[in-house]
Amino acid sequence: MTVTDLNNMTEKEFDAFMNGVKEKNPNLLQFTADFINGFVTSQEVERFLKMKPSQQQEYLKNYKGVKHE
Repeated sequence: MTVTDLNNMTEKEFDAFMNGVKEKNPNLLQFTADFINGFVTSQEVERFLKMKPSQQQEYLKNYKGVKHE
């Protein structure tokens, strides 16, 4: 599914999209959740976004998430 406008998706469409992300890219979803929950900083996201695509893929492949206490 190509997303052009998240604001105009139905809840069902959004849920299907998120389930696809969770299935295909669980570490990306975890990285995003960790950012939303304050476990990953804006600076860490900026560093990630400055990486080459191959580096981003490797980073996400090895991302284990933050140990939540």
